[in-house]
Amino acid sequence: MDPDDIETQKALDARIEQLQSELTDLKRRRNALSPISGLPLEILCKILLLIRQEELQSEDKKIVPQYILLCHVSHFWRTTMLGYPQFWVDIRLALSTSWRGWRMLSFMAHHSGAQKISVAYTHDRPSNHEHGPEIPIDLNLVRILHEESSKIKSLSLVLEDFDSSRDRVFEADVANIFSEGEFSNLEDFLFEITPIGGEEPPILTLEKVFKHRPPKLQRLEVVGRRVCLESSRQQLEGMTHLILKGGLVGNLFELLSLSPGLKTLNVTGLQIAESSSFPHPQNTPGHVSQLPHLESFVLSLDPDSLLNVLKGIQIPPNLAYLELGWVPPHNAREFFDAWERAQRGVIEPRHVLIGRLRRFAVGRPSVIWSILGWNTAEPPDQFKLQRINRSPLSVHLPFILAPIPGSEGPMIKGEYLFDEPQEYERKWSFGKVRVVEIAASAEEDSAELKKNTLGNHFWTTIANAPYLQLLHLDSRFEDKFKETIITLGQGAFPALQYLIFLLVWNETDFRQISFHEFATSIVEYIKVDRRTPLTLLGFRHCPEEANQDTLDALKEVAVNVVCRETAEWP
Repeated sequence: MDPDDIETQKALDARIEQLQSELTDLKRRRNALSPISGLPLEILCKILLLIRQEELQSEDKKIVPQYILLCHVSHFWRTTMLGYPQFWVDIRLALSTSWRGWRMLSFMAHHSGAQKISVAYTHDRPSNHEHGPEIPIDLNLVRILHEESSKIKSLSLVLEDFDSSRDRVFEADVANIFSEGEFSNLEDFLFEITPIGGEEPPILTLEKVFKHRPPKLQRLEVVGRRVCLESSRQQLEGMTHLILKGGLVGNLFELLSLSPGLKTLNVTGLQIAESSSFPHPQNTPGHVSQLPHLESFVLSLDPDSLLNVLKGIQIPPNLAYLELGWVPPHNAREFFDAWERAQRGVIEPRHVLIGRLRRFAVGRPSVIWSILGWNTAEPPDQFKLQRINRSPLSVHLPFILAPIPGSEGPMIKGEYLFDEPQEYERKWSFGKVRVVEIAASAEEDSAELKKNTLGNHFWTTIANAPYLQLLHLDSRFEDKFKETIITLGQGAFPALQYLIFLLVWNETDFRQISFHEFATSIVEYIKVDRRTPLTLLGFRHCPEEANQDTLDALKEVAVNVVCRETAEWP
């Protein structure tokens, strides 16, 4: 290139750089004129901190947190956030084709100052790589983790859709992270590998992962791997939160003896246990493992093992969350007896959701009823269907009822939940319930749903519940609702004010009737039963728009009527 041209190019480059700088300055000055940019620093920080708190509490954690995106509103907002270390402590990384996550980790860790940080790394196996990349955990990421190890309070490693043939590679990669660095402040560690095609979870040996167990580690979560107790005793000792969503190879009671101060115990995904896996604690009759500090307890085992565990533990009466599954009704009395011995007190939820779905268990489809209970209930006039906005779930009982008709395998005796009061009344009560939801998946066959449904005792129980104000009912259970009201007369549902039917089109199709016929048939028996009108009578998923005659008929028994053709709800 001619020397004059070179000088001209340099001058033009310098001019471009100058104009870009001036443009940036003009944009900043323009943004400064916006009222939002003129917010006092204290108010701005409160706004961002509130949004950050919502992000941390949300189950849907996006890779880039909302409060980080908001820092791009203006130069003033970015400058403010850069000066506040607490905004840079929640670091979420996802491997992509333009991977620069290790630089983001370094940047955010630097701006977090002396604050402790949480790091979450997710790697989804690319669809165009049959066996995945050679290094699922980036070496640059490992290097930065080593450099910042003393600041890391929480570490999450999630590797999705990898086959088990590379299991040792993953174990070695994780071990490489902990081979150097202090990790002296690490309290929480999650390791998750999602196997391909329902492969049996391989065994994870914790002593190979942790060369030296982090001294402050209190919460361990392993998903997609069975933890070997024999080679992991030292790593599991003294835990306060233990979540094993893949299984345990070893004696569960021995695990409990290693961590008597457990606050969270979640063991799910276990296969039918060998007889040696769940013997009575220390093989001593009458010996009970005490868990006095337990707050959250999840146990998913085959029925015999579940009963064995319940007979050998003692847990506090008022847990924040409890899940016990799967329990076939043919030994429901034995289950409730064992549960009563393991946990004193009666479960008295304010809000109950009973849902039916299909599930493939051990290669064949089964009918599942899931019972969810909340200790608090939203006021009926503020009830929303979005379950994510509710208070935390308190209790979950999944029941396997029977194989789907036509599938292989014997039918399980006892088709109904809560069929005999002596089986459950010492552990479960509807005496304080305010809201009840009874639902089924839209794909359920209506004829089969009506055949294998909830028993008469259950309907009688909720019909006599003294505080039940809102009943949210799959329309395919309308005939049982009607039968209960006709049988009990004016004493049925004494406090009911809000009645909502959903999936109405399934029932009208099954009966081959119009929505008008369905709605007016409800009016007939409610009008006879009730002395005062309902506050609200609602219908979701209607087959057609309600005409005026239908609305007029419904208003005979309800002050407010809402009919929706979709899932939309006020």
